[in-house]
Amino acid sequence: MPTGSAACPALTPEEFARREQATSAGISLTMSATTGQYLPSRLVNIGANRWGFRPEIGISQPYGNWFLPRLEGRTPCIDLA
Repeated sequence: MPTGSAACPALTPEEFARREQATSAGISLTMSATTGQYLPSRLVNIGANRWGFRPEIGISQPYGNWFLPRLEGRTPCIDLA
């Protein structure tokens, strides 16, 4: 669930249309927990038997009428076997 920063209040539509474009950056962390029951003897399993997390960082730089975005993220998995 995305959340905003207290330092960046929402703009009215008129303020948004007149605002000066600037560089913006953000970070996120997505996590998933192990679910279901993993049985190695079955070809198809509902459970994954692993935790996952994905840290990401992004930046957006204005360049004239264009924006140059950059996003970095990795998804390491932790096996519980």
